[in-house]
Amino acid sequence: MELIKKWYFIIAAIVGAIFTIVTVDSDLVKRNYNLVEGWYLSTPSMSGSWSSRTENDNEGSISANEWLENDDQTTMDLNVYDGKFDGIISTPAIREFIRATPQITDYFLLEGYKNTFRKSGVGYVYEIIMGKKYLFAVVEVKLEGGNLVLTDKTKGGSEFIPKEIALLKRSDEAFGERLDAHSSDVVQQKVEQFSKARQRAGQ
Repeated sequence: MELIKKWYFIIAAIVGAIFTIVTVDSDLVKRNYNLVEGWYLSTPSMSGSWSSRTENDNEGSISANEWLENDDQTTMDLNVYDGKFDGIISTPAIREFIRATPQITDYFLLEGYKNTFRKSGVGYVYEIIMGKKYLFAVVEVKLEGGNLVLTDKTKGGSEFIPKEIALLKRSDEAFGERLDAHSSDVVQQKVEQFSKARQRAGQ
């Protein structure tokens, strides 16, 4: 009887130890998986302020230029989180379209979802006009060798988005000081445009 009790306690101790190890390991594995999944769902390397190459850029150096250096550029701010992303995008065609409207910004809005465990996603370029949401393009965004490649995936193609263009990261911060400074200039220009239009109308 004593022998049975002895073996019972030994087996119970072994089972308890195994259960503890399995529980700890499974919790650790789960936490590590969640950390990895969270990182890939957010992909901080995709977030930031991006724009197409200018004459000031070369292979060894990327100019930390203004949010919009010239009117030929395509520029985008992107924020990736929880498997989704949102942002803004400005292209020559978008800016030309907006100039003929009362809109005080010079970009369209962007929202979409990221492919799980991949540095890519599908986005929808849209704008709110007179309280209604209008879709202007469907795009693929993909991180390739440090560049963010933007590809038009709109059925039939979009007149507002380049067929494909590589963007360089100018800042790790999306919607930062570079955009604030640019937006202030755009608003001021638009206000001056409205003032001149009113003056001409009053003559």
